[in-house]
Amino acid sequence: MAKKIIMPKLGLTMKEGKIVEWLKDEGDRVQEGEPLFVIETEKVQATIESRDSGTLRKIVAPVGTSVPIAEVVGYFAEEGEELPEIPLGKEEVPIVLEKPTETREVSKPTKKKILISPLARSTAEKHRIDPSLIKGTGPGGRITRDDVLRAIDEGAALKAETVLEEESQIIGMNIMRRKTAERLSQIHKEAPHVTVTDPVDMIKAIKLLEDMEKKGVKISFTAVFVKAVAAALKDYPIVNSRLEGYQIRILKHKNIGVAVALEDGLIVPVIRDADKKSLEEISLKIREVAEKARSNKLSLDEISGGTFTVSNIGTFGSDVFTPIMNPPECAILGIGKIVKRAWVVEDRIEIRPIATLSLTFDHRIIDGAVAASFLERIREIIENPQIG
Repeated sequence: MAKKIIMPKLGLTMKEGKIVEWLKDEGDRVQEGEPLFVIETEKVQATIESRDSGTLRKIVAPVGTSVPIAEVVGYFAEEGEELPEIPLGKEEVPIVLEKPTETREVSKPTKKKILISPLARSTAEKHRIDPSLIKGTGPGGRITRDDVLRAIDEGAALKAETVLEEESQIIGMNIMRRKTAERLSQIHKEAPHVTVTDPVDMIKAIKLLEDMEKKGVKISFTAVFVKAVAAALKDYPIVNSRLEGYQIRILKHKNIGVAVALEDGLIVPVIRDADKKSLEEISLKIREVAEKARSNKLSLDEISGGTFTVSNIGTFGSDVFTPIMNPPECAILGIGKIVKRAWVVEDRIEIRPIATLSLTFDHRIIDGAVAASFLERIREIIENPQIG
């Protein structure tokens, strides 16, 4: 009897998956637990292992097909066994934007006297413009030379726009980009975003990392901020929470997400229980999940369960930005690049390496004073870092 191969559900929010690659061909023998196909979801690219053993008789959903969860993507069956007919999942196609065309009822042309000045008429004839298409602004609707010149300008603008469209390129959004857009648009509409910023002196943090590197231990700046955030969340547990209806759930675990930029999107692997990890452990874990993210090898467990997110855009050269929260979290920390600035130290001016921190938070849960105090606590930890 034929056995169905279905699109699995990876996580509570998954609704569909796109077939990226079949690892077996029709007619191949497959053992239970053997990698069978690769799918792309809104969060991750995952290799799906076979739940059964058998011969892959029919691939229903070819590469590039998007299939809802629990629907059939293929069949296991032996030679001679009958296969049921199954509708194919929807195939993803590029989005193509076209100019809408207007359908107008064609009527018989009627002769209409055109009021136009002699100068305007000669200008229109010179530029091959039909005066009947020009709206006159002179007395009694008379077409003036300025009206003709304005029509010429508008025609040039339309031509330039047409050239731009002809020379442009349309690309479709993949599932990750599409779902990211949906989620961020939703959270921005639902949650009142407020951002507070604070500069932080990085001189001691830099010294700490240099000292550790001399001992053969390389630590990233992102790891320092993850460690600082995890410690600060202990003092401000309300920031480590989420809204559930009219209730606020304060979360026990400090699972810090780290935004990783990909070629065609963004993904946020999670450092679980960051408050219980050493600085070195956090740095190693960040490197590990970042490499997995860029090679599409993250597991669902590594991208779920986050309670707070850190986004270091300073590595791309930006001084400051206002990040958008990662739902259902209620806050996110943005980190700008480290730049040398004049800094007051004990009533004297020194040149110090300064980074600007931006905390975006959900004002339904967190008040401004609490957010500012939380950010100040992070700054205190960064400016007086400890190994551990």
